[in-house]
Amino acid sequence: QSVEQYGSIFGTDNPDLQAFKNNNGKLLLIHGLSDRLIVPQGSIDYYKRVQEKMGGSSKTEDFARLFLIPGIDHFYNPLLRPVNHNDALINWVEQKHAPEKIKVEHRNKEGKVTRTALYDFVK
Repeated sequence: QSVEQYGSIFGTDNPDLQAFKNNNGKLLLIHGLSDRLIVPQGSIDYYKRVQEKMGGSSKTEDFARLFLIPGIDHFYNPLLRPVNHNDALINWVEQKHAPEKIKVEHRNKEGKVTRTALYDFVK
């Protein structure tokens, strides 16, 4: 009953993002593969449904991209986290430069960056 009553207002499972796309919306989805609270398969399934609804992966990647990051959990471990993803989104909106990769930093307990990695978006 609640889905029927409120789903159109704040439901998050509708793959029809045509209105969002038509308004020049950009969607950057980042999901940690170690998330035990919201399992990654839900985001993967949703993204696949968006791709199907919106005409395939090449048309979807114009406005929506999914990044899956190994080792990151629901609360973003402070020693392992994506960086500059907000800048990537701003650059996509303002400069029309879609992010191809998301950078992740690995830090030691003192907070020093010990390694970085880049992850491609799911096509």
